[in-house]
Amino acid sequence: MEKQNSGICIRVPEKNDVENVWSKIEEIHKNQQELLYYEDVSTNHTKETLKQLIKTGNEAERIWIACLDTEIVGLIDVMYQAPDYMFFDDKYVCVRYFHVDEGAEECSELLMDQVLQDARQYGFTYLCGDVLSEDAKMNSLFKSNQFEEYRIRLAKKL
Repeated sequence: MEKQNSGICIRVPEKNDVENVWSKIEEIHKNQQELLYYEDVSTNHTKETLKQLIKTGNEAERIWIACLDTEIVGLIDVMYQAPDYMFFDDKYVCVRYFHVDEGAEECSELLMDQVLQDARQYGFTYLCGDVLSEDAKMNSLFKSNQFEEYRIRLAKKL
């Protein structure tokens, strides 16, 4: 599954991409830790869970990466969720990780388009992402992809 636009290639990561994907996820974890006041539950990937996901795949979670030549400049990790009735009555897609390098902001839309295409194919109705209110970079990234405030989440109707 590969899609190209403006020199940026959107694809599913392979085994040899694990280290580069992990470095992006570590960067996200570091940025989040700087903004957290407390943490009661941790759902972060570890390097081992990431390796397992990339190696074997998972029907409930997918990762796409944006590559410029051979360098990873962005990634999006989503989880497919059943209705939870607290936020959505329909099944929805939750963005777990979303990262775009400085200067490669155009790939955020390409990554999001890939997620939307995949989600619609399987009948998902909503796309959401949890963002800390103090995280201006992530808020900007989501809002540039037409997400809106929804209760305590950002969401987009598909």
